[in-house]
Amino acid sequence: AGHADIAGTPDAASDHAVATANFETVNDAAGPVDIIGTVASEGVSGTAQLAIDFTDPEVVAYWPNCPNACINSEIGIQFNTAMDMATIVPAGRLTLGACLNESCQTTSDVALNNIHLDASNKILRADHALLGANAYYRAILSGSVTSASGVPLTKTNYLGDYSWIFRTKPVDVPCGVNRVEVLPK
Repeated sequence: AGHADIAGTPDAASDHAVATANFETVNDAAGPVDIIGTVASEGVSGTAQLAIDFTDPEVVAYWPNCPNACINSEIGIQFNTAMDMATIVPAGRLTLGACLNESCQTTSDVALNNIHLDASNKILRADHALLGANAYYRAILSGSVTSASGVPLTKTNYLGDYSWIFRTKPVDVPCGVNRVEVLPK
């Protein structure tokens, strides 16, 4: 669970103490934690909620991210912090468009299926029907999606959203698994 350490004890010469956050509270099932402050010498106390959140959300990786993507590649995004799936699920928050040409100014919608976050809530994945060969596609994630702590996506790169363009291989054959490695050996 998230918690903070309090260093020092306030006295007449010092009316404050320093709190050091040790863990985020936003990813806890319990959410923010209750804190209680007491000045025993004055018989005064108060209660408040404390949410510890270190990070603004941003995209740190995405895929496919290559000029020769498989026509059966999953669409994926990795975030630097846990995200709120409830802000991703509404229609139009993650889209894929087939581009008219490599500039991708004009697109036609490609249906995405099974949009979901992994157990860490940091990796977003989506499936789709087979894509066309030798074609350009634009993926767009809405800038209105938020982290688990309710902060909107930062470091957007496309009209307030996050977007990238990829191209599929010139052949219309789905890719298969070439090898599987298990570590440690």
